[in-house]
Amino acid sequence: MAQPLHVDKNLFNLTTSDSQNKHFIASTHDKQLFLYKHNFKYPLLNLNSSNNSTKTALSFFDTNTVITGDTNGNIEFISINTNSHLKSIHLFTKKIQQIIHIPNTNYILIHSSTDNIAIIDAKSYKIIQKNYKKFKKNIKTIELIGQNNLIVTLANNEIINIKIPSASTLRSLILHNSIKEAFALLEEEPMLQNTLEAKNLEKNFNKAYQQAVDALSINNLHLANFLLDIYKDIPSKKSSLMLLFKSFEEYERFKTLHREKKYALCYAITLKYTPLKMTKEYLTMQKRWDKLSTLAQKEVVAGSFEGAKTILNDFITVNSKRTRIQEILLGVKEQNIEDELKTIQNLYEKNDFFACYEYMDKYPELYQSELGGYLQKHYIKLISTSEDYAINGDIKMFKTTLGELIKLPTRKDRVGELLGICFLVRIQKQLLVSDFNTAKGLIYSYIDLFSIDEKIVILMKEYEELSQETLAITLERKSDWLESDFIKL
Repeated sequence: MAQPLHVDKNLFNLTTSDSQNKHFIASTHDKQLFLYKHNFKYPLLNLNSSNNSTKTALSFFDTNTVITGDTNGNIEFISINTNSHLKSIHLFTKKIQQIIHIPNTNYILIHSSTDNIAIIDAKSYKIIQKNYKKFKKNIKTIELIGQNNLIVTLANNEIINIKIPSASTLRSLILHNSIKEAFALLEEEPMLQNTLEAKNLEKNFNKAYQQAVDALSINNLHLANFLLDIYKDIPSKKSSLMLLFKSFEEYERFKTLHREKKYALCYAITLKYTPLKMTKEYLTMQKRWDKLSTLAQKEVVAGSFEGAKTILNDFITVNSKRTRIQEILLGVKEQNIEDELKTIQNLYEKNDFFACYEYMDKYPELYQSELGGYLQKHYIKLISTSEDYAINGDIKMFKTTLGELIKLPTRKDRVGELLGICFLVRIQKQLLVSDFNTAKGLIYSYIDLFSIDEKIVILMKEYEELSQETLAITLERKSDWLESDFIKL
């Protein structure tokens, strides 16, 4: 039976719940962060922050990511799954006042009681706009109603209702061919930039741009101007349009160099005049490189280094190809990731899951593979199940569920937190039914694993009051709880 929440709220300076209202984060006055499950007494996790500043704002981005703001104007992203620091962003010089996640997006709104609101992409950890909205007075509070109504209360108690344009607004402008207004809206509302409508708008521009390249390639300046006329007054496109026409002043020279196979000079020109990379000559040159580099690799495998060198001769002086050419001639192929995948596959086929996770933690890029993703999902499911056993004090099932994975040194922090909870709950249950012998044994086991802390001291006092017996604590803490007999058995 779950125990009621007996947490001293005076310990907390602020808390926030996740979207499903299953967990909440608490920041304490002594600058610690804890993850709690609702209606449960003990924290599931003591979150690791990269700095010791007082937290002044908290928010969940998703069920696995916590965002904090502090007195120094820093934003920190913390992973719950790995209990590790993900990224920090220094945003303001004053303390962060509020962090609000806009539902169903990657964006968060932030203010620090100054006169402006900032936007951050919480997925890429980038500041999208530091001065998204600016006001005549400092901000007191902000509140998001739904997904489009932002209510801002200023320091003089003036209330401002801001309508955040949605993707439908952008869609309407595009349908009515108001292209200039559509791009202007994207400049004003950066949160729309990842919408399907914004991508289609950019896709249409790129299509017109490629058609203009093709027109200029056959010296049809009139057609190129016609194709791009709708974009000529859009500020964000002016520089790329100017570069396009400037680049084709070099086109005849570029074609001559290409015809003479002077590829090093061809590539050098395209570094400055990038639209020439969209011409058929450049694409033909790239296809030739792809074909020759493949043939050269086959020569290397066959042991003919001179043959490989002869094949690559046309590109030997191209700076951007030099490193790859050296790799090919030295027989150095990009097989690192392939070797890692083979290793993890072999371990998986041997059912050596402990070694699988240990190897993946050493080479985290493997989590992006199909097998790595599957194994990580499996582990997260095990941890979720173990969490339920922990909050019910079922030590045996906790240990059985994780099996040998309980010994993973790279993941010991989260597992150790949950194991400690498991013992604490079990001790409390034994005290409730006056099973003092079992409770005493569990207390000693807890201290043997984790040493003496505030949580076990509370239960020790409760034990001594109920049993009228003084505990004799002479045990020394193990160097690491993973080395304890409990884990080894």
